[in-house]
Amino acid sequence: KAARSIGYSGIVPNVDNPKQLEQLARYQAATGDGRFKIHAGLLHAHLNRNLDTVYAHMDKVIESLKKSDAPLWLILRDRKNVTTRAQRMAFLRAAAERTKAAGIPLVMYPHYGDFIDTAENAIPWLEEVQNGNVYLSLHLCHELRAGNGDRLDEVAAKIKPWLRLPTINGADIDVVNELDELEGWKRAIQPLTKGDYDSSKFVDALKSVGYAGPVILKTYGLKTAAADHHHTSFKKFQEMTDK
Repeated sequence: KAARSIGYSGIVPNVDNPKQLEQLARYQAATGDGRFKIHAGLLHAHLNRNLDTVYAHMDKVIESLKKSDAPLWLILRDRKNVTTRAQRMAFLRAAAERTKAAGIPLVMYPHYGDFIDTAENAIPWLEEVQNGNVYLSLHLCHELRAGNGDRLDEVAAKIKPWLRLPTINGADIDVVNELDELEGWKRAIQPLTKGDYDSSKFVDALKSVGYAGPVILKTYGLKTAAADHHHTSFKKFQEMTDK
């Protein structure tokens, strides 16, 4: 209710474990009138773990997201680097087939530090697995960490046909040079009113390709109370889109 009262149109919960799936069900019950949406469910697929377990949980997630007609937002992860590209592609293809059969989109989530780390680097994977139901996100914080803060228009143009669920936040300009990972993410993900990078460049990039879907405000890792930044970030975003 608090988020809706500010003007936000929906929420994206994590769905990595049974407890988070229970939380998703509570969100779904609270948003049943359709005025506030579940825009997606974010799943981290750890491919170095028991894949039978990973598949079983993903199937439960897909069944839950069907109730909200919400996409599966998928991060593929193997931080131990024990899987081959073929194994990773096989999992991605299975996710694409499962979501298409369920009637919900699959949206790939490039994540800096993982093997699909930027939107551009995701394109070969997306093209290989494409079944008419696979899309791709553009994330300001991950593109900044990869050094693409001055190329957002170019990146957005390359992924225009598949662009879904872009994420925005405040950030510092030079986070690509931050070697400390904890500090790097702290500086790469800030309230939209903070940081010295001009995040309106991201909004302009979305406008340049005619994107008209939801834009997700990324708040991962923020330590301040939500009430301290949700209002100001929403207002700042409205200023960016209205200019």
